Amino acid sequence: MKKNINKIIIVISIIVVISIYFFVHIFAKSFPEFFSENSSFYFYSSILQANAAIFSIIGVFFIFRFQSLQSSIDTIKSSLISDQGRKSFPSEIVEFDNLQLCEKREKINNGSVNKAIIKSLSLWTEREEYLASFKQLIKKPAYIITCGIFLESISLFTVNFVHTYYKTLEYYIGFTNLLMEIIIILYVLKTILSFFDNTK
Repeated sequence: MKKNINKIIIVISIIVVISIYFFVHIFAKSFPEFFSENSSFYFYSSILQANAAIFSIIGVFFIFRFQSLQSSIDTIKSSLISDQGRKSFPSEIVEFDNLQLCEKREKINNGSVNKAIIKSLSLWTEREEYLASFKQLIKKPAYIITCGIFLESISLFTVNFVHTYYKTLEYYIGFTNLLMEIIIILYVLKTILSFFDNTK
């Protein structure tokens, strides 16, 4: 599914670039007043509002999945603590919890942990590794949305000036923002699907 979304992004980008050329060099010259000053203002305002909504949506999905992963780790810890004195000792759990993620993986791989609880510790480490990769996953869409909002904000603030003095440039800026928005939507969709990949 994610590979298909990458292909869709490429295809749509090509279509939009071709559309920009067609619109600017053919349609816009035939109908110079088609894209008015008010049209630009409402266009950029709508895109900014859309990006704010997209940011909120991806935030909800991120928080939901993050809490789910963190809860599963806490459940494993609670289970180990409740078994203290039978399979493990408090000092073992505390010591393991204080290790860095790479150190936890190294201890498990070396077999230098309590054999009675190695499966639980291994699952604990896997969940933390997945949580760490999950935190990295959210960064790219956040950066892309932020760049989109920044670009659209500049376009909105300069709409009057550009419309008055640089008519052709206005079309290019408008379609660039449109292309950016399409990429944002598709990339966010890809990210949301990734949130639920390899559910643990």
